[in-house]
Amino acid sequence: MAKRILHKLIDDLTGDDADETLRFALDDTRYEIDLSADNARKFRETLAPYVARGRRTGRNTRTARRAGGGRR
Repeated sequence: MAKRILHKLIDDLTGDDADETLRFALDDTRYEIDLSADNARKFRETLAPYVARGRRTGRNTRTARRAGGGRR
């Protein structure tokens, strides 16, 4: 018997369908939130002035993991 599993994102603010998962960090704590395209745009616009004036620190965790050369 075949199964089909559907993964559906729900906007964490509105309860409507979401289009993407946003990942961000604040005060050394990482977060992720599922948002619709409109809410993701609003989120990015709200943070834009802070991001533009902030300094990047550390490395992207995905890049850092890949750069390690895999499992040993």
